[in-house]
Amino acid sequence: MKICELNKNYNARVYAIYWSDYQGLMQKFFLIIPYEGYEGLSAVWEGECTVVDESLDGFILTKGENGCDLIVDRIVLDDNLLDRLIDHDVDAMKILKKRIS
Repeated sequence: MKICELNKNYNARVYAIYWSDYQGLMQKFFLIIPYEGYEGLSAVWEGECTVVDESLDGFILTKGENGCDLIVDRIVLDDNLLDRLIDHDVDAMKILKKRIS
């Protein structure tokens, strides 16, 4: 799956999709690496992007810490990689780069 943030010319790979309270409503967010060189994942609200590739190949459905659905790319499931990338762990980013190359 890939998204393009509004007013940007970069299609970003999605590593997870989750739902959270935003502006008083449950909203969908995408976790992406917003640009080359960014060390971690960043959340993008569905209202601030366009889905350019809807494929969920390699993703699994699970539950997040808040009990809400979480759709995650298997590539970030091992070694607590997803949480580490959210925390901008530089070593986690190196692991992810090796996995996707």
